[in-house]
Amino acid sequence: MALAEHCYAGAADILAALPHRPPFLFIDGVESVDVGRAIRAVKNVAPTDVCGDGDFPRLPPVYLLECFGQAGVLLVAAEPRERDARLGVFLGTVESFEVGGEVVAGDALEIEVRIEKRTSKMAILGARASVRGAPVAEARFTAYFYLESQRA
Repeated sequence: MALAEHCYAGAADILAALPHRPPFLFIDGVESVDVGRAIRAVKNVAPTDVCGDGDFPRLPPVYLLECFGQAGVLLVAAEPRERDARLGVFLGTVESFEVGGEVVAGDALEIEVRIEKRTSKMAILGARASVRGAPVAEARFTAYFYLESQRA
C-alpha cells in the first residue's frame, strides 16, 4: 500500500487536490492511499459541523455522503495519470446510501473509499464510514470526471 505521504503529506496537498474550502471541506487528513484502489481519510467533527436542536446535535447524513465524495476525488486524483491535471469531478448517481449510526462533535470520522470500477471518465466507488471502529454509514456511487480545461 502506498503511504499517504506519497500524495497527501498535509492540508496543503489536500487543498491543492480539492476545490472545496472551509466550511465545506470535509477531509482533514489522509491516513493511507492504495493508488488506484482505496483511500483512508479522516474528518474531525467540530461543533460547527453538526446540526440539530436539543441535547444531541448530529452530523447530517448528507455531510457523510459529501465526505465520501471528497475522499473519492482524492483517491482518483492520486493516480499518476491525474496528478498533474486539474481534475473536475461531479456526483452522478447514488446507488445506495445507508446510515446506521450517529456522528457527533468530537468524533473522528474514519472514511474508507474504494474503486470498484474505473474508466477514463467515471468511477463506481464503494464507501464506508466509522467512528471508533463502529460503522455509521455505507454508500455506493458513481462519479464522473473531466479536465477543468474541458469544462463548458
